[in-house]
Amino acid sequence: MNVRRSHALRLGLAAAAGSMALGRGNVSAQELRPLKIVLFTGETAATAYYAQDLGYFTRAGLDVNITTVTNGAAGAAAVAAGAMDIGFSNPLSVAQGFGRGLPFAVIAPAAEAIRGQQTNGYVIVAKTSPVKSGKDLTAKTFAVDQIGGLPYASCRAWVDATGGDSTAVKFIELAFSEMLPAIQSGRVDISEMNTAFDPLLGKAGDPAQLLGNSYDYVAPRFSSTVWFTTKSWLAGNPDVAKRFVSAMRQSAVWANSHRAESAPILAKYTKHTVAEILASQRVTFGTEITPALIQPVIDLAVKYGLMKTRVSAADMISTG
Repeated sequence: MNVRRSHALRLGLAAAAGSMALGRGNVSAQELRPLKIVLFTGETAATAYYAQDLGYFTRAGLDVNITTVTNGAAGAAAVAAGAMDIGFSNPLSVAQGFGRGLPFAVIAPAAEAIRGQQTNGYVIVAKTSPVKSGKDLTAKTFAVDQIGGLPYASCRAWVDATGGDSTAVKFIELAFSEMLPAIQSGRVDISEMNTAFDPLLGKAGDPAQLLGNSYDYVAPRFSSTVWFTTKSWLAGNPDVAKRFVSAMRQSAVWANSHRAESAPILAKYTKHTVAEILASQRVTFGTEITPALIQPVIDLAVKYGLMKTRVSAADMISTG
């Protein structure tokens, strides 16, 4: 999906004129370098939306085409195949590919999971459910968006940490859009959830009962999503990569300090209203990427058998 919009670019160029410059000034269309990125829709990927609409990509000399997929694993596959230049995913999907020998390189942070400020990793049940913790889940059905992914690993950690045995729980895959209806109909007993699909999480009017956050059992702070590419693409396009990383950092700084202004942009790319977005817990975007922000995810994956061997986060991160 190409999300370039001429009116947004005009607005973005005007807005960016008084903001942090990337050192290129106005760039003509003939000078723009094409770049294909892939992401899954949601606020955790919103720095790309903001960079597009505010003109940060254009000022960096980039002509960015954004394609959407359903999850991080699909994005990783597209980057690995060379169909996309830069992908967006959780670090576990990237680490799993790296562990299998795929030449992935993490180049920039996206969203961070910070204890008490998360937007993903929540655990919900129906309002009338007797389930209160992991100890109530023996032989129960737990819906996750991807078996073998980061939320799956964190949900297993939550079950075990709250008195249950995650090996005695039946995990199934459901799309996020199906989880609330499945909870309410009794099709599943419990599910993961994020604020993109339930902006009223834990608040008055929430159709579900919130039990906790599974990401609390990964680390107090970690990178929940990252931007990545392949080492071969990076070697052939170092200047384009630097421009992209600079635009992402500028977008992250802006988003973290402009919650109200970012809501209308985010609403254009999601199914939520501005009011729903403003009422929800907002994403905190990272401005640095370090091994310490990724290694806890890898270690959790090894613990639950999602990776055969432990890889070093430092080896995955591009230092260029």
